[in-house]
Amino acid sequence: MVAIGGAEDGFGSGPGDPLSIYRDGGTSERPHSCGGYTSFGTWQVNLPAHFAMIASLSGIPASNPCGQAQWLADYQNCAKAALAVYQSQGLGAWTTWTTGAYLPYLAQAQASVSALVGSVQKSTNTGTTTATFIGAATPYALWGLLGLGGLAAGAVLLDEAGVFRRWRL
Repeated sequence: MVAIGGAEDGFGSGPGDPLSIYRDGGTSERPHSCGGYTSFGTWQVNLPAHFAMIASLSGIPASNPCGQAQWLADYQNCAKAALAVYQSQGLGAWTTWTTGAYLPYLAQAQASVSALVGSVQKSTNTGTTTATFIGAATPYALWGLLGLGGLAAGAVLLDEAGVFRRWRL
């Protein structure tokens, strides 16, 4: 997911998917766009496709797409939305995953996450995975980890059964 964030938005949180890229010029997307764009945040969550889910997570009504866009500009909020998208659609929801556009960002993402995560311990009593951090945390790794409850670092945060676990930072 960190690499996908890099491919989607260069590890930033700006807008993407201008209305002009749609066949109809974005006419059908306009009610769920802000400033001429439809996707926002590090993981470029698409408002036309996910406005109801974003409203549920953020408390910002679908009738306020610019408010939703602003909410998605916060990395933790976008991570929550990305997790919800992942849980409902899988990684295939991101074109950068299906096309492989995330691959040029993968080494940087893996290095950032590896530098951030020092050791991992799983409590058998609670089933909670805990990360202990070493060194200086890079922004790329932080953007990928904050708020995801285990989604961001890809396989690093999957347990052996492929189930995402909550990390305590």
